[in-house]
Amino acid sequence: RGVLHTSGRVLPPVVLPGDDPDWVAARLGIDPDQTHRQALGALVRRFLPPAAVRDATGLLVVGSLPVERAYTAELRVGRRTLQVAFVSDQTHHTILAHELGHVFGFEHPWGLAIEVAGLRTREYGSPYCVMGTARRYDEVCTPVPALPGAPEDAAEFFRIAGPRVSLAELVAWGMRDRGRRLTAADAGWLPWLRVPPGGSATVRLTDRERSGSLPAAVVVETAASRRFVLEVRRPDPRRGVDWDGGLDLRRWYQRRADRDPSLDLHDGPGVVLHRLESLPRPVSWRERLTNNGRRRVHRAVYVGTIPLPAAGDLDVTSTQALPWTARLLDADDEGATVLVSADTVVPRMDLRAEQVDDEGRHVHVWAHTVGFERPEFSWRMAGERLPFLGVGDGHRQTWTVGRAVTPDGGGPESWQPVRMTIQASWDVVCLHTDPAGGSFPLGVRVQARDWIQLGTAAEAEISLRLGTGQPGSQPGSAPESQPGSGRPS
Repeated sequence: RGVLHTSGRVLPPVVLPGDDPDWVAARLGIDPDQTHRQALGALVRRFLPPAAVRDATGLLVVGSLPVERAYTAELRVGRRTLQVAFVSDQTHHTILAHELGHVFGFEHPWGLAIEVAGLRTREYGSPYCVMGTARRYDEVCTPVPALPGAPEDAAEFFRIAGPRVSLAELVAWGMRDRGRRLTAADAGWLPWLRVPPGGSATVRLTDRERSGSLPAAVVVETAASRRFVLEVRRPDPRRGVDWDGGLDLRRWYQRRADRDPSLDLHDGPGVVLHRLESLPRPVSWRERLTNNGRRRVHRAVYVGTIPLPAAGDLDVTSTQALPWTARLLDADDEGATVLVSADTVVPRMDLRAEQVDDEGRHVHVWAHTVGFERPEFSWRMAGERLPFLGVGDGHRQTWTVGRAVTPDGGGPESWQPVRMTIQASWDVVCLHTDPAGGSFPLGVRVQARDWIQLGTAAEAEISLRLGTGQPGSQPGSAPESQPGSGRPS
């Protein structure tokens, strides 16, 4: 089941002056220029015996004072690159597990978008993996009772529990030393299921260790050698600190009772689907956000969840090249039975909009493609056309445009300047407007192209009404693109 066994040794502590420049920069100097990581490397070189660094496969540095943020840095030792994790003795064990994951070679699973330093990125995108929980930390990393018998000074260390490493990330981790192509040997501890176009297969999965005859996950391979990982995730009250204890479907719609819970199933118990993808490997923090790095790395990308128990009854369909569907057939205390089917469809794209405030000034629009291998999107609205954006790319822009605004409460339209801010991230664009006490129509058009399957393209358009007068969509609704607007070309 992908268990890692490690060994190591503890070196004597090092006492530093409180104003040591490397110590101050490593502990407090979190900035985009990476000076904190450079300072951490300098500390390791100053105080660790060369033999200890030379023989290590990874290093964990624990400070006795609070740190601005736990992080991991790369340290060049001869021809090797070591991962050095830096934490405080006050860092709780979920974050410690995350940083140790980097030392072992785990990456951040991609998927859901998060805003970092003013840009939207899909890093930290899987809420089902301790390596990706920054996207939904409050939902899946939850307070837990103190461990029975634990010493008082350890109570703080165990105050938070989060999800364990996803099995999809374990498979991606096994791919990284074997180049781009994944073979069944990379996931020999998991079943390997091949589904041809037009075919289907049924698999039964479990998350309960006592059901030893059932697999914990399955690797699904479809046409064009695209691969996905299906696994069951749900809390297990029989365990002590249950690392999946925060997976609770009730949490989200108890907090937002005015919304349909079926719209947000990103942190509940269920059959979880990740895609195995080859993405650019960032070589600096700025490239981590924009994904302009030239190196590539295999990553697990979160796609969606079929909720358990089966009352949610939602299928998960792949959003990229292979039009295939994972459908829950039944579930019980032992596990879940899933039907995987692959169909042949014409490449297409649909748009969906959601109003995220009560005034209609903040609207998100998503593009969804089927039949694309690696789609890129170009958004166009209010006379502005954005460049094509790929996975992880972001674009932010603010401008003023003239619009016929209808005043609140009715009355004749008047031509007014409207300030618009857009923030696009691959397949989603966020619109912020200030219509000065009224509403106005806005058309959003998007083009999709496939930079692997050349010639595959589609266009779609959606009409919105922004502002306080007539919201474009009520919270929880999802207006689709107009009939005929999602046309392949």
